[in-house]
Formats: sequence, C-alpha cells, structure tokens
Amino acid sequence: MVNGSIESGFDTMSARSWPARYATLSTILSLLVTLSLTGQAAEAAQLAPGALASPPTAVAARTGRPPRIDGDLSDSVWSLATPLGPLVQQSPDEGQPPTARTEIRILHDDVALYFGVRCFDAPGLVIANLSRRDRDVSSDAVVIDLDTRGDHRSAFHFEVSAAGVQRDALRTGDSALQFEWDAVWQSAVRRDDLGWSVTIAIPFSELRFASEGSPRFRLQVRRVVARRNEVDQWVPVGRDEHGELLRYGVLEGFAGLPRPIGVSLTPFVSARGRERRSNPTLGLPRGFDGGLGAGLDASIHLTSALTLNATALPEFGQVEADQSLLNLTTFEILFPEKRPFFLEGADLFSLEDVNGSPQSAQLFYSRRIGAAPASGLVPAGGSLLEQPELVRVHGAAKLSGRLADGIGLALLDAVTAPETALVTDGTTQQSQRVAALTNFFVGRLSLELGAGLRAGVMFAQVNRAESPRSMAVGGVCPGVEDPLGNFTVAPGGDGRCTHDATSGAVDLLWQIEDGGLAAGATLLASRLTSGPRRSLPDGVSIGPGDADLGFRFEASKSSGSLLGSLAYEGYGKRLDLNDAGYLRQQNLQRAVGRIAWRELAWGPTRESTFAAEVVEHRSFDGTKLRERFNVNNGTTWANSWQSWIEPQWFPVSYDNRETRDGALTERAAHWGLELGVSTNPKAPFSVALDSTTLATWQGVQLDAAVAFAARPHPRFEVSLMPSVTRLTGDPRWVGTAQDGTYRFGLQRALAAGVTLRSTFTFDQNLSLQAYAQLFFSSVRYDQISEAHADGGRTIALSAQQPSAIDPGAYDQRDAVLNTNVVLRWEFLPGSTFYLVYTRAHAGGLAPFLADGSGQRQPPPALDFGALTRGPIEDALLCKVSLRWAQ
Repeated sequence: MVNGSIESGFDTMSARSWPARYATLSTILSLLVTLSLTGQAAEAAQLAPGALASPPTAVAARTGRPPRIDGDLSDSVWSLATPLGPLVQQSPDEGQPPTARTEIRILHDDVALYFGVRCFDAPGLVIANLSRRDRDVSSDAVVIDLDTRGDHRSAFHFEVSAAGVQRDALRTGDSALQFEWDAVWQSAVRRDDLGWSVTIAIPFSELRFASEGSPRFRLQVRRVVARRNEVDQWVPVGRDEHGELLRYGVLEGFAGLPRPIGVSLTPFVSARGRERRSNPTLGLPRGFDGGLGAGLDASIHLTSALTLNATALPEFGQVEADQSLLNLTTFEILFPEKRPFFLEGADLFSLEDVNGSPQSAQLFYSRRIGAAPASGLVPAGGSLLEQPELVRVHGAAKLSGRLADGIGLALLDAVTAPETALVTDGTTQQSQRVAALTNFFVGRLSLELGAGLRAGVMFAQVNRAESPRSMAVGGVCPGVEDPLGNFTVAPGGDGRCTHDATSGAVDLLWQIEDGGLAAGATLLASRLTSGPRRSLPDGVSIGPGDADLGFRFEASKSSGSLLGSLAYEGYGKRLDLNDAGYLRQQNLQRAVGRIAWRELAWGPTRESTFAAEVVEHRSFDGTKLRERFNVNNGTTWANSWQSWIEPQWFPVSYDNRETRDGALTERAAHWGLELGVSTNPKAPFSVALDSTTLATWQGVQLDAAVAFAARPHPRFEVSLMPSVTRLTGDPRWVGTAQDGTYRFGLQRALAAGVTLRSTFTFDQNLSLQAYAQLFFSSVRYDQISEAHADGGRTIALSAQQPSAIDPGAYDQRDAVLNTNVVLRWEFLPGSTFYLVYTRAHAGGLAPFLADGSGQRQPPPALDFGALTRGPIEDALLCKVSLRWAQ
C-alpha cells in the first residue's frame, strides 16, 4: 500500500543512522528556537478566531510592591485593584445570584500575578477539609483558569480550598483536567467572622505567554460552595453549553511585562534496599540487595512561550504499582501513566476527538517508555534467576510551547537502557539480552488556521540499537506470551529480534463560534523496518517493510437539549502503532451513531440525559465482528446523587482474534445491562456502585465494584473498593492441535479483590499515603470441546463436540498482595522528601499443591494460600530532591 518513494523516506530514520539523526535533531531544535524568537517579536496575543464576541474584561493593576501572601486582604496594596464584576451561579440554580457574595481583586508586578479573593459566608457553614496537594478534598474552594497562550485549547488551572490545599492542572476541555501537572506557586487562607479569604501568587515563570507588546490573557474564576454543591462563575457558561475554553473573559493590563527567565534545576539522590524471600524450589533470587542513585530534573524557558523540560536517570519509586486485573479479552489493557515527567504535558501529544477527549488510537502511549521487557528464554530443566521488572530510562527531554501566533510545538525524546535476564540450565548461569538500547521520538505541530479551524501534524519513531543475533538464543528470540496472545518467533533475515517503527498522523478540527457544533478528521499511517515477521491476533502476518493507513471522521452537536454525534473510523490490516502508541485493534472498521436529549432541572433532577446508540464493528474483509444497540439514561439528582442505566443488545457476531489465526469464531446473540449509582461525593461518607452484566452462550458474566469513601476527620480520608468478576458458560479457545483441530473450553472464571487507599495530612506539605490491593483470580473450564472451521473459516457454536481432554490441564490462578506507603514532605516549594515502603506477594508464581502421590491437586476457586507459597519482596526507598529556580 506504500510506494517506493515513501519507503525510501522512512528509511532515512533507521537505527543505523543514529549519529546523523541526532545531528539533524540538534539542527532542527536550533532552527525552531530561532523561529520562535523571530515569530514572537511580531506576535500580538489577540483573541483567536472562534472566540465569543464581547467577552467580559478585567484589568490586572500594576503594583510596585508585591502584596503579602498571608490570606489577609487588609494589605493596602490590594486597594489598587478594582474588584471583578459579580459572579453568577452555574449550579445548582443556573443563572441565579450566588448564595454568598465573592469579591475578587487582581494585581501584578514584573514577577508574578496576584489574586486576592474574599469569600463572604457564615463561618460555621464553611467546609474546610485538609488533604495533601492535588487531591479533591470536598471543600469550599476558589478556582482560577488562565489561558495565557490564547489558543482556546488549554488553560492553566489553579485551585485553593478553604483549608489551604492547592490543586493545579492543565485544562484541555470542558471537563478534561490533567492534575499531574505541577507548578510552584504560593497561596494562603484565612478564616474569620466574614467567612474566608485567600491570597495567591502565580509566578510568570510558571506560565507560557508572549511577553512582547501588551499580552492579553483569558480568564475564568469560580467559587465552590461545597455544602450545596454550588458553583459560581465570573463568565457565565451554561450547563447545556459546550466549549468552555472559547468563552473565557479577557485579562489585560500587562504592558511592558519583561520575559521571565524561568530556569529550574532539581537534582535528587535516592537510596534503596530490598529483601526477597521465596521457596528454594522456585529457583528465584533471594536475600538482600540495595543501591544508591542520583539524577536531575530541569526546566528552561527558551523563550517566554517555549519551554524545555528534561530528566536524567529518573527515579519513579514513589509511584504506586498498577492495579492487578483479570483480563479475559484478547485486547491489551490500557494502564494510566503515573510517572510525573511523562504526565506533565501529556495533553500536547494526544490525538483528541471533537469534545477534547483522547481518541481510541494514539501515536504516543508513554507507558511504552520503560515497559517490562520480554522474558528470558529458559532452557529445558533450567530456571529464570533474574528478570528485570521494567526497562530503565536513561533520560528524556520535552520541548513544548508556541513558535509564533497560532503555531504550537511539542517534541519528546527518550532513551531507555539495554536489559539482560539471568537464566540457568541447572548447572551454569548465563546472561541473556532481553531489551535493546532504544530511542523514542515524538513530535507534534499544531496550527490555528482561523474561522474555527485547527490542524495538527504528528510523528513518532522508535529505533532499537540491536546488533544482529545479539538477542536470539539458538535461533529463537526471548519472549513469552504477551497480552495479545502472540509469540516472539525466530529472527528474520537480518538476525534481529526487534524492529524499528515509524508512525504519523494528520488531524483537522472545526468548531463553530460557541463550540456547540464540531467536526474532525484524522489520518494515521505506520511502517516497520528490520526484525522478524510476526503474526497479529487476527492471523495477519506483519514484518519489515509493511505499512498501512487508518482514519477517523466524526461530527458532534454538544450544546443545547438535542445532542448527537456520528463517528466512523478504520484501521488497516497492517497498521501498527503499538511501538510508541496504542491501537486496541487493527483490521477494523467502526461506526458509532448517538442521539440524545438533555433536560436541566427536570422534576427532582439537576440534569438528566436520555440517549440511544448504535455501534458496529466490521473487519476490512466485511466480516461483522460486533454490533451493539443500547439506550441509556444518566441523571444527576437534586441531592447530588448520580445514576446510570444502559440496557444493551448484541446480535450474533464473529470474532477473528479468538483463535489467533484469523478463523471466525461465532458469538451467540446476547443481552447486557450496565448499572451505576453514587451518593453525594461531597458528603463525609459516600458510596459508588458500578456493575455490568452480560449473558454468555450458556451462562452469565458479572463485573461489579463498590467504592466506599469516608472522611472521619478533616485530616484523614480513606476509601475501600471491593470488586468481583464472575463468569460462566463462555466458550473460549485454549489451543489448536497439529491437525488444525480447534480446542475450546467452557470457561468458568472468578476474580475477587479489594483496594484500600488512605491519606493522613499533617499539614499542606506533609502527608502519609497508603495503598494496598489484595487480589485473587482463577480461570477454569468445565468441558473441553473440539471443532473444525468450515470452508469460510467459520467455527460455529454448533460445531463444537465434546473432547476427552482433561479440562484441568488449562487451569490458571493468581494471587497478589501489593502494598505501598509513602511519606511525602515538601520542605521547600518544589523540593521534596519521600520515604517509601513497598511489599509485594507474587502468589501467581507459587507452585500448585500436590496430593500424596505427587499429582497436582485441582486448585480451589480462590487460592488464598498461594500468597505465602509464592515469592515475597520488601523494599524501602528514600528520595530527596532540591529545587533551584531563577
């Protein structure tokens, strides 16, 4: 599908040209900085096309002396500022005056932007719960959103609660907030007989703007009154309106503002100790080990609108472990990013739909950087002694900001280390390479074209510095069955076990003036070079030289009472984005149509939406893979409870991934039901229930989770979430015989777990956080059957015939206990001390129990004893970082 001229273009970035590539990258970065400096000299930060006409305007008064940041508005310097106009309710009584008055004053000097806010109220009614930074504390609060770039796509979000707890985030949509972004700013709160007040100082060095001329920021200010879930706002935005970022008011008064230098360096040191215990028969490492580490985080404002962030030898030991899940599908689970460096600015590398949410296909999924490597190959009769859990990250750098008016840029480059596993054949030990030195590069350029039209161009490349035959052992590459059910095979003609990958995207988005109507289109492409050929889950073979395309078209009406959306997307048979990005399924055409009606303040409800939806999945061969018809209702009630109900119907369909070779496995028609209900999340005690029930061929699948959250004390919060998955009567593929006979088992699965999270806050800068997950699962089969595909390679349910194979041969079980306790102390702004304790029980590695004759006993439904029979690891980490800023 790709001609020779395109192929030669891709080849110029191969792994064999790394030195030239880095020289080229350095030249490109120099040109981009020059272009940014030149472009900004002529830039005037005006409201972008598409902004609403006549937005309200506020003026930040210049002061020669900064106000005191102590929560007290009696400082005379605040009298220089004229208070903003009155706020108006957004909820619960939209358009009505607030129940309590708010007075907002804004100042600035050459260093920072200052807000002084007086929240009038009866002192006994103010809710002020204490928690660590960036947590939703269900308290009264003041919220400030600043679009200093003027791009109408993002804003800096600052929030201070009545207890003084800070939250900051990047806003990328009406409800899309990235709270992992952190700035260094000051705030202080004071409570008195008039209610409470807050003073805030936001350094200009933490913002991104063009300092030449007279910059104009865009602003929204809100006040939250927690006891009645009231939200008051400066710029009125109706609950039935879409496009909040298009409606912000104007903040001016910044003539002659100097460009901030904005250089910060945060070196850190760490010490780690670990003790591992296990049964000697497992052949796993035991004993104590430890080590010291050091690294550096840095941030430099190359221009007032262009920032370089970098990290060297990062340490992410304070991040909690991923939640253990039972995955009964053929699809990879998408885990959230938790590492601070990769979280900050993640929105800049995201392909978004018309509502500002991430699309299902992404060119960049940051969890690929440093992901777990392939497992070492174990000789017959041998064992795996040491396997790296993750690939070390040598370093990474991000360049982001604006080159000129309407031109945004985001670049990221990261290098991960080569990794080795230690295996033994029973007598000797040997090291085995399981990951190569790898470079990830991602870039995105966004353009404001006017008349509500935006365009973006994105590029991603993964290069692996693997020498031929450096990873293969006996002609076989390291690797075990991955989440998609594939196996790594012998290397191809170039002797490599890994490949290099390139992908790209072009996207367009159009919105009318108020954002209520929008349309978008995205075109995707990928190409692989080097390495072996491999089989994708639907049986398609992919390897060096293969390239393919993908696309997405959508339109949406998201304002008013009548809502609707249409989307059509397709991903080619050999489209592969999963080296740097995420693609859940290739060889897919997906169409979604939705129509809805929204009512505000209808009877006892605050908001209620009724919708009907149709979803269809087909392969590019025209096979109907899945259809779904559903209606649903989501309601927020007057007492702030929420409910959700969605009946579903799935007609007969066919799965081309189940048998891993492209055969079409019939799936019976079935029904489904989703239910959810949650109490007022602002209350001292709240409960939320989510459940899904699906019929199977001869049984049912139930997934349910309940979240209990409580705040027994203003300084202490705790949540407990038990969950259960129960499945019966679902025919699943367990293997294929050499003669081509497909074997299926009537699956019976059970998973049960509980997750605990708690936080005790000593003050805004010192907190103790605990996380623990206990999880057990088992997958068993009641009956093994055999079937053959017909001439159309279709396996009908009626074709499955009972087999004499023991179903116990396919039993699986897991048992996990993960614990993480983190003491966090921000002893100076931006400087932190972490003390982290972790404990992990890997019960899934425990041997099965045997009877008196040595035969394996059938495992219980939930093998609780596996926790003590499997390996146990305790670790202690101490990490100290010190921030220096200029």
